[in-house]
Amino acid sequence: MNGGTLGGNGTITTGSNGSVTVASGASLAPGLSAPGTLTLTLGAGQLDMSAASGGTGWLKFELGTNSDRILLTSGTLNLGTGLDLDDFSFTNAGAFGIGTYVLFDTNNAVTANFGTNTTGTMLGFNASLQLSADGTDLVPNVVPEPNAVVRLLAGFFSLRGLQRFRRRTRRA
Repeated sequence: MNGGTLGGNGTITTGSNGSVTVASGASLAPGLSAPGTLTLTLGAGQLDMSAASGGTGWLKFELGTNSDRILLTSGTLNLGTGLDLDDFSFTNAGAFGIGTYVLFDTNNAVTANFGTNTTGTMLGFNASLQLSADGTDLVPNVVPEPNAVVRLLAGFFSLRGLQRFRRRTRRA
């Protein structure tokens, strides 16, 4: 696929050794216009995205309560070299927030050499792009802005201090 978009909901099944290659200039958009899952069953084949790696916004995902994902039921995933957050174009599909979102869900180890821009801002939140602990999923981990954590903790401790002050003044 060169210059086109592989996307939508549904299943693509190839022969026992069939592969799908996303070429330079192409994009991948599971769900396409609404959150959904694009399922690939490739036998012993490979989803090879190494040629497209390095483009800006060529991986299009909608994230929220329901999120886009690529489900690779068989075969391997090669994300190539230099995968960064700016390779992705994220859209808020409703109720996007802090958490971990599975973008590529596989049964096998993912081949990926990340670039230098794997942390940054994603839909207004700090995020980092990483492999899951078992190395079979590609996930962005979305965390609150550091100032938000400080404000939350300050509010918690202020509330605790206010409660203690109220208890002390009642005793007196």
